[in-house]
Amino acid sequence: MSLTAWLIRGGAPMVLTGERIEALCRQEALARPANLPAFWMGAPLRNAADELIGAAVLQRYDDQPPLTSAEQLLFMFAARHVGFALDRVLYHRRLERQVALRTSELEGANARLRAEVASRKRAEKFQDVLFRIAELSNTSLSLEAFLSGLHRLLLEMVAARNCVVALYDMGSDLISFPYCADEYAPALKPRKPGKGLIEQVLHSGRPLLLDPYGSLQGMAAAEGATPPKSWLGVPLYCDHELLGVLAVQSYDGDVVYGYRDQEVLEFVANHIGTALARVRALESLQHAYADLEQRVRERTSELDAVNAQLEFDSLHDPLTKLPNRNYFSKALRRAWDAYLDGGDRFAVVFIDLDRFKLVNDTLGHLAGDHLLFEAGPASVPACVITISWPGWAAMSSRC
Repeated sequence: MSLTAWLIRGGAPMVLTGERIEALCRQEALARPANLPAFWMGAPLRNAADELIGAAVLQRYDDQPPLTSAEQLLFMFAARHVGFALDRVLYHRRLERQVALRTSELEGANARLRAEVASRKRAEKFQDVLFRIAELSNTSLSLEAFLSGLHRLLLEMVAARNCVVALYDMGSDLISFPYCADEYAPALKPRKPGKGLIEQVLHSGRPLLLDPYGSLQGMAAAEGATPPKSWLGVPLYCDHELLGVLAVQSYDGDVVYGYRDQEVLEFVANHIGTALARVRALESLQHAYADLEQRVRERTSELDAVNAQLEFDSLHDPLTKLPNRNYFSKALRRAWDAYLDGGDRFAVVFIDLDRFKLVNDTLGHLAGDHLLFEAGPASVPACVITISWPGWAAMSSRC
């Protein structure tokens, strides 16, 4: 402990000579000054509340005269005022520190409040966009229209100007791109799986996030000639079945995707998987309806043909294909009703074949049937009706 510390600890003024300093240092085990002064005087510094705040020390060496009583009184008076002045300086410093601390606390609270407000706004916007995505996935839009609308909503949450949806068909072993919005690759054709980024996601079944400083360094773009600065791809699942990949990429070095973007894309991918399942079910249903309609048309056509044939058979002779008695009765009734209403006159002629039995008995029934078939239509150029074997009735309105 030094003499100054001893003074502050005691809290009373002290005036010491060189001999007294050496005696006090030995007695109280104080640190002896390296250059022992011949005269040493110290006064405590107090504030207006008489609280000890420090000490003022004055010392003289052998080549300097000691202080007189008047000088000692002046030193004590000056020390008292120095204490008051130092207290004001310390007070201002404490006040400045408190103001700075309070300002820092307020700035921190304000920053936290702004961050919380921004976070809540982002959360509200996020929930609104997710709600609109859920509504969009329940519409009956086509897959292309759905993906286009989904991309517009995705742009409100992620810097996804370049977005690609890739689907893998295991049967044909092809990767198709039903939706592609890219600055440098406006359209992507179906292709076989290779070693691109999309294939990595398909192979692992897990999201893939690549930054410009790591895995993308020196890597060419998977689907284009221009390599992206940042790339993010998530798998598309439907009922635990891997359907494809939703990928976004950025050619701007200022846009780097993170894990929050990955969470957004994973949520969107779930709705794309649901929409794909809906589209597939709708297509399957449409194919089933089309097949059913085709079968109904075929059956209806067959039934119409059968009904027409049945109607024809009921009104015509099976051998000569001439109208039979039923047809003749209906035709005669229509002609008679028309005549009574002022229509044209008509005539009915009955025709018979002579010695038909002789032909039938000598040449056989097949020859007789052939004779009937050939003679029937050529007999009269009018409506010929089979009445009985081997006779006909002919009705003509040109009488």
